[in-house]
Amino acid sequence: MLLRALIDGTERTLLPTDFEELVREGRVDAETPVAVGDAPPVPAHTLGIYREVVGTPAARFRAAWDRPGIPWATALLAGLCIRAYLWAGDWMYERMLRASDAIVLRGEVWRVLTYAFLHGSAGHILSNLSFLVFISLSLERIVGARAILALWVASTAGGGLLATWFLPGASSVGASGGDYGFLAAAAVVGWRWIDLIPRPARARFGGAMAFFTLYSFYGGTQREGVDSWCHLGGLLAGGVFGALLRPVTATYRENDRVSAALVGGVGLALVVVFALGYRLLPLEPAKVDGAVGVRPSWWGPGWTQAGGTGWVEPSADGRGGVGGVGAAFGISTERRGRDWLLADATGDVLTAYRDADPALVVERETVALDGIEGERLALSWVTPVTSPHPGTPMHSVVDVFLRGHYRTIVSWDAPPGTPAGLRARLLEPLHLVDPSAVADAGGGESLRARTLQAHALFEVGRRSAALALFAPGLKAADPKEVVAALTTCAPEFDVACEPAIVAGVALASGPTPTVEVVRALVQAQIAAGRPEDARAAVETALVSAPSDPGLARLMEGLGVSTDRPE
Repeated sequence: MLLRALIDGTERTLLPTDFEELVREGRVDAETPVAVGDAPPVPAHTLGIYREVVGTPAARFRAAWDRPGIPWATALLAGLCIRAYLWAGDWMYERMLRASDAIVLRGEVWRVLTYAFLHGSAGHILSNLSFLVFISLSLERIVGARAILALWVASTAGGGLLATWFLPGASSVGASGGDYGFLAAAAVVGWRWIDLIPRPARARFGGAMAFFTLYSFYGGTQREGVDSWCHLGGLLAGGVFGALLRPVTATYRENDRVSAALVGGVGLALVVVFALGYRLLPLEPAKVDGAVGVRPSWWGPGWTQAGGTGWVEPSADGRGGVGGVGAAFGISTERRGRDWLLADATGDVLTAYRDADPALVVERETVALDGIEGERLALSWVTPVTSPHPGTPMHSVVDVFLRGHYRTIVSWDAPPGTPAGLRARLLEPLHLVDPSAVADAGGGESLRARTLQAHALFEVGRRSAALALFAPGLKAADPKEVVAALTTCAPEFDVACEPAIVAGVALASGPTPTVEVVRALVQAQIAAGRPEDARAAVETALVSAPSDPGLARLMEGLGVSTDRPE
């Protein structure tokens, strides 16, 4: 059986197989005149052979592919990107770009989508829109407009969430996360449904698109300033979604169900991120001199307002936070040559904050950590005009712990919106440990080794532990041990030194007192605020050794005459 049809203005005689191919290609439509054998021409849709071909997925797909007009979902996405670029101001970047801490700590989960509408330059938006339009126009004709919007949501959110966790120290803008989702979906859809796609369009799908996608992704990893984690997240989300989609010729309803489920999954993920918030912030061990704890692994090194070193929240402007100063957490230990007094230890901390805001509001309370008492300063203040973000209200909590010559400050500075629970999470594993000077003093049984260790322990406030190193020697009244113990006590007397004083007095009043013992005893008693006892110790020693010139000079140094009555 032969058929005659008017094709492109020319009458052609066709075999049934040729006719079917022309129908699938769309070159024979429902109203095309077709004659079977010698019969007169009739509209093609009246023929059974036409209806059989048109009823196949390939024919229905070709009809959908050739429908006129611009796919509206693609036009909508491109138009929103252009409008955002033309309107973009600082307020949009501060509230819409992808910033990890703003998403996790402050619950601004919309940023995992809104960053896609922002672009850094004309070249940036031109590049991203070229990808979007080139791929999405064709893909939308295959899977439908609603599926394209769902694919954009999934790919953009996938890229934003992946970059949030793996590139927390930098912010992101641009539609490339969604673009890579479109590229990956085009490759997967092409592999699954290549027989339905018209030959001229196959270069945009399947293996050809997969090669282009991987080559483009690799090129991005070799350039600075490119958020490859965002690209990877979009690519993975698009690939998974593409495997679930079907051409619109199969059924719109199935794509709609998949799209609704995927968008719902994205919404659920954002709700989980919002609900868990700071609990999702990864922590890593932090060890400083005199303390061990944890710190946010996303935060980089910096300075706290209290003046100590610490870690600050990352941001686009390098100061911390987005649209504000940002949070900072610090642990620092400082040593000086004498015991700290609480007034001195907290005074310079308050001075640092008052320099920023003279109207500083202070609340105090007593706290303890590992059995060591300290003072907590709760401070309310406002950043000064010289700050990158002047006038930002801040809340700070500074804990000050004193251990002899050492002061440990644990500080927390936070703008509004920073969850208080994060500070509690950071403080929970915090412990005070011996400063490095104690460890550096080492061990050993020699008198010199024990003396060095005792001095280190004495400076960190562990006076009883320091004097315990000499306990056997004090009990045995060993002059060298007594001198070492008294020398350790001499800079700053402590009640733990009393056994050394008792042993020293016993040796000084004995039959053969030595200048070394008496001198160490005098220095310790002076440090204890007992000058009369110091003079009495020398006088007692002179009774046993009146001709010892060293004792006489020591007595003269105390301002006591060594003359004896006749």
